[in-house]
Amino acid sequence: HVCYKDTSYQCKTPRHGCTPLICEMFLSIMEYLTWNIIVGLLISTHLTGLAYTLHLHKPENYHQGASNITSRKESSEILNSIRMRSDSDMVTVDVYVICDQRHTALVDYDSRFTYVREFMEKVTALMQQLQPRVSINLLGVENSIKGPEIYLSLTQDDKLVTDDTLLKMITYSATDRRSDAIFLLSARNMIKSITGKDRGAKRGAALQGGLCSPQKIAIVKDNGRFSGVDTAAHELAHLFNSPHDGHGTSRKCPASARHLMNPNGQRTQPPKVFRM
Repeated sequence: HVCYKDTSYQCKTPRHGCTPLICEMFLSIMEYLTWNIIVGLLISTHLTGLAYTLHLHKPENYHQGASNITSRKESSEILNSIRMRSDSDMVTVDVYVICDQRHTALVDYDSRFTYVREFMEKVTALMQQLQPRVSINLLGVENSIKGPEIYLSLTQDDKLVTDDTLLKMITYSATDRRSDAIFLLSARNMIKSITGKDRGAKRGAALQGGLCSPQKIAIVKDNGRFSGVDTAAHELAHLFNSPHDGHGTSRKCPASARHLMNPNGQRTQPPKVFRM
């Protein structure tokens, strides 16, 4: 089942006898209900079955600025902790999605969960072209409405700093044990770091090889109209340890071909089928 967290309810038109205590009690009930809505799964075959032997690339950090992170799981441990279909030709990844305030504001209240579900369905469609195929099981959606966003690192002009936000997200999600990957959707402009030479605009970030470990975070820029789907698939592949085209074990796939894993993260060609 899918949990949906949205704490935006407020008693804006209190009726006679609607005391602050009653409002607080009602809000508590609303929060409980919204955390326990059963809406089904993106896929219907989320089973624990035979392990599939993947060829995972040598772990390496996608961001040099976060290279001080340690305790990354080895490939065999990652494989053991991924739940897979019993027909052994598909990997199922449990995903939890957090939408920051800027992204939440772009989507109508009644459409917030539906939007994320459709977003992840589109990502799944891209990942189904890989070998083995990858499906996404959406565990839950968390929308930030107001208040401090403690999991973000922002500049004074409200740009999201991806290196620092990755570290904050790791801390923010430290108690999560259910998901294999956590996605942060943001509508903010992004830069890699506040200092250093790489301050250019970015569309996403992830720590390579972070799947099923505390470093299972992916950050994606999205405009509320599915602009971030390619980026989300790109970053999920990084979590699986896949490098950029033209690098490492993908040297024979030139970045100039503009497939999904080209360094710019935007494709002009269909995703190149590759074995992870």
